[in-house]
Amino acid sequence: MVIQRILTNLHKEGGVDIEEQRIQGAEVFYPEEFDDEIKAFYTTGEFERRVSIPNLTKKVAGHLATLLKQKGH
Repeated sequence: MVIQRILTNLHKEGGVDIEEQRIQGAEVFYPEEFDDEIKAFYTTGEFERRVSIPNLTKKVAGHLATLLKQKGH
């Protein structure tokens, strides 16, 4: 079994600045059942549970797919 850890700038910065992501052109989605106040910054730990940035998800998934192909999976 191989475990691959992928770190993004999100991890390096300790979270995500929502306004900065929007300025850079990202679409930001909140779950329909989202009751909490929308925050300006989400830590790495709460990010994927609260907010979704599809382009980030696509990039990470694409990177993982490339790694799997390189390893013959």
